Amino acid sequence: MIRSAIVPVVASLAMLGVAACSPASPGKLPALSATNTSANAPIIADFIERLCIDSVASPERFSDELKQSGWAYRQTQQSDAGTELDVWKLPHIELVHSGRPTPARDANVWTCMAAIDAAAAPSAVELQAALRRKAGQEIFNARGADWQWKPSPFTQAHITISTNMAGGQSIFVEFADQKIFNALFGS
Repeated sequence: MIRSAIVPVVASLAMLGVAACSPASPGKLPALSATNTSANAPIIADFIERLCIDSVASPERFSDELKQSGWAYRQTQQSDAGTELDVWKLPHIELVHSGRPTPARDANVWTCMAAIDAAAAPSAVELQAALRRKAGQEIFNARGADWQWKPSPFTQAHITISTNMAGGQSIFVEFADQKIFNALFGS
């Protein structure tokens, strides 16, 4: 009798845990406002979560998330043998995304950067608060608008919000897929 009452409670708690840790919700994002830039912070955080955190290492998923955002966009540069970077222009945002990882000594590094126009840019403090909620991980090496976390045992993530971009803001996200030997035993 007690067991039959506990199982649904445990299942419900497990579902709550999954929902709390799940990626950004799919669907169209609201347009950015030029009159209420503070309201843009959670929208930009959702955009960054979808494109620069959840899908940074998956070019196919990145493309799907870009389409699902509902924002108009055009690609202004495509990665090829000469560059690893794709560049996209969206309303109030220029997005730079690595089309493939950059090999480093102990990891393969994926990067994503969003430059937000001054007309729609919330403050660095507002962006920081919204993005830290989205990271939802244990943050370490935090210095203001610069922090790191480990989304998985073999991945280390790093976010920097620029506070000195003339008239706007930039958000830089770096994911390092650590080589298994180095992740387990150090470099």
